[in-house]
Amino acid sequence: MRRYLVEHGWVWSLSAALHLLTAILSFGFHQRDEMAQVLEWVEYKRQAFPIGDLAWEFEGRIRPWFQPGLYFALFRALDSVGLEGPLLLAMCARIATSALGFVTSLSLAARRRPCEARSKGAPHPRFVLGARVVRPLRARADLLRELAGSLFALGLALLLRSLGARAVKPMLLVGFTFGLAFQARYQTALMIAGVLLWLLLEKKHRALVGLAAGGGAALIVGALFDRWGYGEWTFPPLEYFRVNLIEGKAASFGTDPWWFYLADGSPRLHRSERSSRCWWSRPGSAGPSMSCLSPRGPSSSSTS
Repeated sequence: MRRYLVEHGWVWSLSAALHLLTAILSFGFHQRDEMAQVLEWVEYKRQAFPIGDLAWEFEGRIRPWFQPGLYFALFRALDSVGLEGPLLLAMCARIATSALGFVTSLSLAARRRPCEARSKGAPHPRFVLGARVVRPLRARADLLRELAGSLFALGLALLLRSLGARAVKPMLLVGFTFGLAFQARYQTALMIAGVLLWLLLEKKHRALVGLAAGGGAALIVGALFDRWGYGEWTFPPLEYFRVNLIEGKAASFGTDPWWFYLADGSPRLHRSERSSRCWWSRPGSAGPSMSCLSPRGPSSSSTS
């Protein structure tokens, strides 16, 4: 890792600066889900927001308290040094999330080094694609989605690092990180399921045991956060599934046809693909490092 930083230090210095600027110059309070499902919940626990004005998800007990709990602790620490005001505190939360995103980008890009050795200096397309698409912080800095994405990508980097190990212990950390990503945003379960399926097909049974144990520990941590936030024991993942999928609450906000993501996402992905071809054709190039220069990635549709 140290040699990698020395070789591409200027790239990562510029990347760090852009991550910081992105966090400061974000859309801020114009991001609806960030306000209604994260920041307002934090302010409620700080006794600065009335419970009656919280989004309906609070009464339905369907949202996790893990992410609001982290920012609550951060805001309390900032209060102790005299930093106050909702706008300033929210910006500090974005900066903290951006820092995690930067570390995640660095960790993912560094995993490309073993593949280069096997391919005589040519960047491995799989890792170029991974570091280019998994951008932990998009330009709008939506806290609700970006913390979960960063944690999942960090878990993926740890998994790639630990696959060759015979011990179960490294996989405990991987599973715990994946579990925290799930606690930040339940939809990451689909991505985690893909990783588990791949490990199952590869017959990595020892790794699966470690991931399951680490993920279980993360669920316990999440349950403690939920108990603190809601004031009672509850299991929000189950309530989320029941309310949104069985009772159809999510459909009441409008639906799109099955081909929506193909029409909405393909042009953006195509533009991103064109920007990566030059890296594939240059053996020994900065590869994934260059892909992480800009925190902006293909923007996604806003979904609950």
